[in-house]
Amino acid sequence: MRKVLITIIEYAGRGIGAALSFAPGKMIILAAQLLQKCCALSGKLGSFSFIFSNQCIKYATRKRSAPLLLRRKIQGGGTLELDITQKTQRQIFLMNVYEPFATQYFIKYLKRGDTVLDVGANVGYFSILAASLVGPLGHVYAFEPENHNFRRLEHNCQLNSLRNITAIKKAAGSKGETVPFYVNPLNDGGGSIIEPSVFHDDQAVFSKEEIEKQFPHTTLRHTIESTAIDSLGLSSVALVKIDVEGAELDTLRGMRNVLESIGPDIICEVSERGAEIETLVRTYGYTIYSLSPEGIPHPLHGKMIKEKHALFSKHDYSKTY
Repeated sequence: MRKVLITIIEYAGRGIGAALSFAPGKMIILAAQLLQKCCALSGKLGSFSFIFSNQCIKYATRKRSAPLLLRRKIQGGGTLELDITQKTQRQIFLMNVYEPFATQYFIKYLKRGDTVLDVGANVGYFSILAASLVGPLGHVYAFEPENHNFRRLEHNCQLNSLRNITAIKKAAGSKGETVPFYVNPLNDGGGSIIEPSVFHDDQAVFSKEEIEKQFPHTTLRHTIESTAIDSLGLSSVALVKIDVEGAELDTLRGMRNVLESIGPDIICEVSERGAEIETLVRTYGYTIYSLSPEGIPHPLHGKMIKEKHALFSKHDYSKTY
């Protein structure tokens, strides 16, 4: 019954969004601001409102080539300017939170003066959050290789007048080199140095050929620079957040010295090669946890194949649950 209801809500959102796509940008922005307020409702109403609102704005803006920019305060501190034509930024705008399990961990465990690495920073959600939490004596290194996302990241740092973020326009890989980077036109947070076999848009799956037909003027493959985290020569790191769409193992191989000598906590979205990642981090003395909705680590039982909220840590979190 729930699946049927969600399907009906999605189709309703798409239909109204398609009709709204003929309206001027200012009207779409007004509609988005109203829908954002609906998403603030609690419980199932808020959940259903988000499903409807996300589909509505998606279909209202999908034919637009120019961005539609709105500002949004986020949980934990900071403001982001977001392009609601883009998937990840639209979700942040509607909900004022992204990856809530990881967000709660940041808020719960980061301290003033900490150093944080945000690998796959996108437009700066976790970077801005971390910079607000660690304060002027702490520091955030934000890695984002994609051009549009990096420009938005830099702008959001300036918007918040933050001097404790270093934005690095490179991928964090196994070493310093020039590598291919594959764009996902359906998802502004879906680019990777790993070539995708298919492209995902919510539940829909598309082949490369279908994407090339759908986006004939978009270059799907670029070249970018990568660097190893070890090359930063850091002496203290409290937390590393990794969201790199399948390239997690490369990132971890480029920070072996950090893993061994510093041993920071690592929040990692594991999308590929889970067994190899598990072997590597356990070699350096890490325990693998999953995060609860409240951001509390719980031991991960069984093999780690894919895990959206994996935490690798050398700390004993057994007293926190």
